[in-house]
Parts: sequence; C-alpha cells; structure tokens
Amino acid sequence: MMRSTLRKLLLLASVALAPLAAAADLVLASQSTATEHTAYELLGLGGDSYWATAHASGAPRVDLTRLGPRGEISGSRASIAVPAMLLAGSRQPASTFSALAALDGDGKWSLYRLEGQTPRVAAKADLSASFGFVAAVATLADLAIVAGSDSDERPLVCVFDSQLKKVGQAVLTEPSHGVVSGVAVLGDALVLAANPAKGPGQARLWKMSSALRALKNVELPGGAAAVTSHQQGALVSYSSGQDVFVQSFDVQLKGRWKTRALVREGETTAFFVPVSLSRGAALIGANRGRLAVVRLSPQGELLRTSEDAVSGLMPPAGGYRVVVEADRLHVLGMARRRADPVTAQEVLFRFLDTP
Repeated sequence: MMRSTLRKLLLLASVALAPLAAAADLVLASQSTATEHTAYELLGLGGDSYWATAHASGAPRVDLTRLGPRGEISGSRASIAVPAMLLAGSRQPASTFSALAALDGDGKWSLYRLEGQTPRVAAKADLSASFGFVAAVATLADLAIVAGSDSDERPLVCVFDSQLKKVGQAVLTEPSHGVVSGVAVLGDALVLAANPAKGPGQARLWKMSSALRALKNVELPGGAAAVTSHQQGALVSYSSGQDVFVQSFDVQLKGRWKTRALVREGETTAFFVPVSLSRGAALIGANRGRLAVVRLSPQGELLRTSEDAVSGLMPPAGGYRVVVEADRLHVLGMARRRADPVTAQEVLFRFLDTP
C-alpha cells in the first residue's frame, strides 16, 4: 500500500504544481498604423530578424523591414515581387538564408530562398504538386524544411537543397490525417509536431534525420501542439481539454518536466507559442481575449503570468511572433482594437515582457 502511494506521489511530481504565479501587466512598447496587407510573418536572415508583410493591391509584393535587437522597426526596407495571401517562413536569425512559403491568389504554394543583407530572391520552387497547405518552414545548414499537409490532408514534410530542388519527402503515418504544424531543429535532426486534422485526437512528436528517416515518435496527451528547440532538446505546448501544458523533452524525446501553464478562458488562440529562454521558458498566446505571457523556471515551475490589460487590442488573426533579446520577450503582431473591430485599421504592435 505504501509503495503504491509513493508511486502515485512520484507521478504527480512529474507535473510541476507550483503556487499560483504572480500576475503582471505587459508593456505596450510601440504601436503604429499598419498598411493594408494580406498576411505577415517574422523571418530570420544573416543574424537579423525581418518583419514581412504581403500586399495584394497594385503590384503584388512582400515588404521586408529589418527589426532592431528589441524587435523595433529599424526603417531599412526591401520589397520582393512575391504574390501572397498567406505566408510561412523560417525564423532562425542565425541562418545565412531565409526560406519563405507563399500562397498566391490561385491557391498555389511556392517556396522562395532569400539571401543578402538587402534580401533578394535567389531561387524559387513550385510546391503545389506536394502541398495542399504549408504550416511551418525552417532551415538546417543549407537545407530548407517545409511542413504542412498534402492535398489528401496527410501530414507532410519535405526537404529542399540550396537550389530548392526537392531532395526528400515523408508522409507521416500518425496521425493518418492531419498537419505538421511545427518544426524544431536539433543539431542535424528535426523534431516535428503533427496534429490530427479534425476533431479530438492526440498530437505526436516525430524525431527525424535531415534525410527524413524516422528515428522516434511520441504520442502527446493532447492536441494543438507546437514545438521549438530547447536545451539540446525540444519544448512543446499542447492542450488537453481546457488545460494548456508546456513540456520539455531531451534529445531522445524523453520527458524532462511537464507543467500546466494556464486554463483556457473565453476567447483564446488555437495554438500557444512555446519559447526557449536561457533561464527557463515561456508560453505566449491569447487567453480571455487578450495577450498572455507565462514564464517558467528552468525546472518548469510557474513564475509569472503577464497580460495585456489596457491596449484593447483583439487577438491577431495572423498569430503572435516573438523576438527574444537575452531573456526579454518582444511580442509582435497586427490586430484591430476591440472598440472598433470592423472599420478601424490594424495596428502593428510590440509588447515587452521582462524577467
């Protein structure tokens, strides 16, 4: 009896149960009226981050604006002739190139390789024969990794070389129908978050080589999974019922710790963004109709939840993007104010959360 009780206590201890995290208000560091656009994305290239906005009026184009170290608009801008209604791009700033997937007005996906201090299109590939939807893009050495689903709604990942020639393709077997919604790079390997297409179901983590050889897969006890690299392993967020969890995995996809970070209330984002920090981790998304940032210790203990209590900005349809400056978080996006959600122009916002 005592051994059974001890085992139950150890199991409970594997899910971090910290005291209620202290609450704080997020700082709206900057805001400006956004130009009319169809989509936006955060791109990494040559040690810098770029804010990409797609425009359909006039000559279709994507404007790329270099961001400062705190996610602020620097004023340096370039434009590329890319028609886009949706965007998905690689966000690793240290990469020597950026990969950008764009959906045009005819419903076809294309992949662009961007290079140079003033970004230019160095190569282009048609993705329409492979992808029905692109959800995530990453870079590994000189390779571009594109993930999403095929036209039959099966989870799909492809690898492209420096000329954007497809050199690898894998259709994941579990879930049988769904989408690869996230890609994390671990050295020369990948960790993929695959979510079921419809209804309740369990998401899966897949570890694969850069040649897309399956090395391991792990079922998660929930869905709406997102992933990023973290401490030679992976950091994953997912939802089970109304609970949103953050879990840390090592390089072999063995769980380190798991924490219930928040409970969904009211208007929330479908996916929450896990963020790796040098001293812990964070979770970012909309809860109760406003931006929320949850900070966790290196051991997964809840430290603090910060919320946007004053701006009146609605959760952005295009999601949140994050620039990490040391352990300071700069959260960007484009959204309308709740007081005038129809006629008002969108605002390009940047929130600041400090340790």
